[in-house]
Amino acid sequence: MRFLPGRRRAFTLIELLVVIAIIAILIGLLLPAVQKVREAAARAKCSNNLKQLGLAAHNYESVNQTLPPSRHSAVLAGTLVSSNATVQVMLLPYVEQENLRNLFDLNYDVNSDAPVGASIPAKTGANAKARVTEVSFFSCPSDSSAAKTFDAGRLNYYGNQGTTANWRATIGGVNAGVFQIPAAGASTTPWKGPTIIGIRDGASNTAMFSEVMRGTFASTDTGRDNTTVAFGATITNSLDGRAEPHCSDPAGTTSTPLRYVGQQYYRAIPQMMLYTHTLPPNWNRKQVAVTAQKYNCSQDTTLSHLAASSYHTGGVNVGLADGSIRFARDSVDFTVWQGVGTTSGGEVVTLD
Repeated sequence: MRFLPGRRRAFTLIELLVVIAIIAILIGLLLPAVQKVREAAARAKCSNNLKQLGLAAHNYESVNQTLPPSRHSAVLAGTLVSSNATVQVMLLPYVEQENLRNLFDLNYDVNSDAPVGASIPAKTGANAKARVTEVSFFSCPSDSSAAKTFDAGRLNYYGNQGTTANWRATIGGVNAGVFQIPAAGASTTPWKGPTIIGIRDGASNTAMFSEVMRGTFASTDTGRDNTTVAFGATITNSLDGRAEPHCSDPAGTTSTPLRYVGQQYYRAIPQMMLYTHTLPPNWNRKQVAVTAQKYNCSQDTTLSHLAASSYHTGGVNVGLADGSIRFARDSVDFTVWQGVGTTSGGEVVTLD
């Protein structure tokens, strides 16, 4: 007797559904792991970007005997003038971006192209090309905002203003950060930053740079969100932004909010280049409950509470004045956070 070969049995519908379910479960388990790996890589890249800026600041000091000021200045015919270029612009030659730095003509305002003095002839578009040039390591890979203002270069890495909303204060004062400039007044001496050894609290205990989430709207947009700096409110507490009503509820602001944080890296107004230790890290992170949402806030282009912030899980990268990088968690004690924000406050604190 001969037996016919057995026929191959196909998958039943139930078996197929079981296989699909198993694959779906495996993908569900795998995706969070992949996302964590990607975020770890982005955070490491971000940390390296801050490291490059810290090394650039040290190289600047080696050449100029001081750290850079937050804003460029020069003396012209006995008068102190400024092109309003940021500390980030002044550091470009020290991060292998000398060609870009040479595109900037600091005889002209970097934003308006107006001559800085009466003896300087007009020059159309003096800094136009430099303004629109992106610097890759000025952007954190975790920040996906595509918003731009005037197609300008963008920035996530801000200098430390200190524990005051005022970017112009007493150099070396108890509330001063690394990138304070002198209080307004007559001067014929170009602004300079402190020296590393002049940071009396210790370079390893003092923040130099940190992250700030870029605005998700351009200047011409009409929306508002957590990354917007609100104008229109008088700053009543310049040392503790948590106590400033408009940093918790900006509904009462009376004029247009500044939406384009981090979208003009070259422009020396605080909201474009300096963050403060007057708010905890990620104070303005997006919250699910509208009633829990907090905000950055400012009065004008001189007073600003602007928190260090990022899209990293649980905190922000901070570049200290000794060139090292630390991760400051959202839960860091606020007194410690403020202590790290000053150069000469006399605090003995560390982010470790």
